[in-house]
Amino acid sequence: MHADAYAQQLLGIAAQADGQMFLKCFQLSSQNQVYSLFEQASREALEVDFTVQRSGEAGQWVRLWGSSGREDESVVLRGVVQAVAPPADLTRLDPLQSFFELLDDSLVGLALLDGKELTYLRVNACYAALKGKTAEELLGKSFPRTLPQGEVLEKSLRQGLSSGVALRVKEVEVPLPPTENRPIHYIDLTFQPQWDEARQGYTQILVIATDVTGQVHLRKELEAQKAQLEQVIQSAPVSIARLIGPDFRLSTVNRAFIEIAGKGPVSLNTPLVEVMPEIEGQPFLTLLEEVYTKREVFEQKALPAWILEKGEVRHKFFNVCYAPLLQEDGQSYGVLCFSIDVTDQVKLQKRIEQSSQSLQNAVDLAELGTWNIHVEEKILSFSRSVTRWIGFTSALTFEQIDSMALNAKMLEEAYRQALSLQGERRLEVEFEIVNPRTQQTYTLYALGNTHFNDQGRATHIRGFVRDVTPERKMQQVLESKVEDRTRELATSNENLQASNEELVLTNEYLSRSNESLEQFAFVASHDLQEPLRKIRQFCDLLVKQYDRDRVLNETYLDRIRYSAARMSELVSDLLAFSQISNATPELKLVDLNKILDRVQENLSVSLEETQAQLQIAPLPNVMGDTLQLEQLWQNLVSNALKFSSKDQSGHKQIPQIVINAQVVPLTQLPGQLQLKARMYHQLSIQDNGVGFDEKYAERIFGVFQRLHGKSEFKGSGIGLSICQKVAHNHGGLITAESQLGKGALFHVYLPLHP
Repeated sequence: MHADAYAQQLLGIAAQADGQMFLKCFQLSSQNQVYSLFEQASREALEVDFTVQRSGEAGQWVRLWGSSGREDESVVLRGVVQAVAPPADLTRLDPLQSFFELLDDSLVGLALLDGKELTYLRVNACYAALKGKTAEELLGKSFPRTLPQGEVLEKSLRQGLSSGVALRVKEVEVPLPPTENRPIHYIDLTFQPQWDEARQGYTQILVIATDVTGQVHLRKELEAQKAQLEQVIQSAPVSIARLIGPDFRLSTVNRAFIEIAGKGPVSLNTPLVEVMPEIEGQPFLTLLEEVYTKREVFEQKALPAWILEKGEVRHKFFNVCYAPLLQEDGQSYGVLCFSIDVTDQVKLQKRIEQSSQSLQNAVDLAELGTWNIHVEEKILSFSRSVTRWIGFTSALTFEQIDSMALNAKMLEEAYRQALSLQGERRLEVEFEIVNPRTQQTYTLYALGNTHFNDQGRATHIRGFVRDVTPERKMQQVLESKVEDRTRELATSNENLQASNEELVLTNEYLSRSNESLEQFAFVASHDLQEPLRKIRQFCDLLVKQYDRDRVLNETYLDRIRYSAARMSELVSDLLAFSQISNATPELKLVDLNKILDRVQENLSVSLEETQAQLQIAPLPNVMGDTLQLEQLWQNLVSNALKFSSKDQSGHKQIPQIVINAQVVPLTQLPGQLQLKARMYHQLSIQDNGVGFDEKYAERIFGVFQRLHGKSEFKGSGIGLSICQKVAHNHGGLITAESQLGKGALFHVYLPLHP
């Protein structure tokens, strides 16, 4: 049997005793009554008064009521025991009356329900208080209506009345009046059906209520705190994992840990090495084992690691903290791991260090020094490179600097302006300083920026300093040379002024010479043409007059006519060259496509006779003189027709002439062209004629220059000179490329105007 503390004290038995030990506590007169309880195991309700004899004490009357039954072939008694006074008539005693009187002021709520209507028959003060009412307010009221779960309980209670099985309900919410300023009330209820011997059935229900409000609220608060803690853990940017056991099985992980693991969802209760197999061979497992066995916290910043993410091993860095999880006896049962991915910060720090080192190398290479003025302390600190100039290795006070500076007032004024909020907030000054150890004077140039705090107060001035002593010495030398050179230039200017007067006279003489040359060209082109025409006419008359008699030799006459015609052509070409040389081109927008159309009309007879094939690409518009450009292209096309080659049988080949145009930058033009524009039109004409030796590429543009005999190809040798003059008049250039027997290629470059 089992007994609580009160029953143990009352009956004088242990917490657990068998039936024989229990019966030894009773007087012989009452043992028969107790024995009868075991013999009547079929009875479901019992009630008995008896005495208990304890060592050295008088017999104590005890009342026991409850129910009996069988479990696993054993007789089981369940009920309540109470000390009572010896009654005069036990058969008339209400077994629950004394029970309610005894526990009326206890901490256990008791109520007795009518089995038929489920209304309150009895209520002690504790039960009424738990319901938030008085005993008078509950008596006679329906039990199901006093609880939110009453209707559900009613069915279970009626089943208990029929079976006699006790019903226990945990954490029932008790509605309190609106005026009650208390949290929700919770009670545990036990419903024990009561046997009525006279009616041979369960007619009443004993209700035992226990206040568990504190436990429920504490549990809910713990659950809320646990949920809140879980939310904090899951949303924390720090990776958190709780590892259990020596094999470090995952018990708790947050999202940050899953992201670091880099393999998607993590299965709990799995060893860490199975989730992240790449950590084998790395220090993590060894560190965890040391924390687990030594029970000491481990912390380290920028711990390197190689983590497998999406099939790729990445080199990362973590700030880690491993703390042992300890039981009450101080033994470890796991490790709590915190880690932060600081890969970006470590890489950034390395880049900063590399940049700082590069900057320092640049400073050293440039022979610069760095300095820092602490404004409040008025202390100047500097790099090692400054030591050789000022002779000190440690920080200096302002007084020490003033004692070494030759122009201290200039330094003080620059410092004052650097501290001003209205100024440029920078210090820039050049000053001279004497090294107290070597007594050598240095000229130093300092440049720095002023740093202010949130209150607008200057805290530091940082910058660079450079030794400009050699430069200033060189500057003095140069200034001396400039003065000497200035005096020399003044003397030269006086001489040039005299020379300019001579140059003016020379220009006047050249102008008169040009006018004379123009008059000569006019006379040569007009007055000399008249005698040539008469020679040709008289030759024609002689041929007509003496043709019948064959008196004159026709060969001589033909030579006279040919020479006169050639002389006339030379004079005409000379006139054309003279006009182009002296004329200023009238520039306007010219369509070269129309120019080529007119050239083909002018040379239509030659084109038909030679059956020449022209391939002309679309040509641009250029700024130029229409007549001069037409003369240029007519000469180039005429040359291509004239200097056609012959095949092996001696027959002239059909001229193939290709004309193209493109825009090229100045950098792709021949070097002899002076700068006129950034971009140029390159106009090209290529033929399949006899060509010429490349070494004569410049010579062919000279006046009266010929590379072939007069009998082989006609011409005065002025055509290409005219082309060159036209190109020069337009700010351009003409070049030639060729090989003997492989034709010629001419490029005309004209400026590309907006």
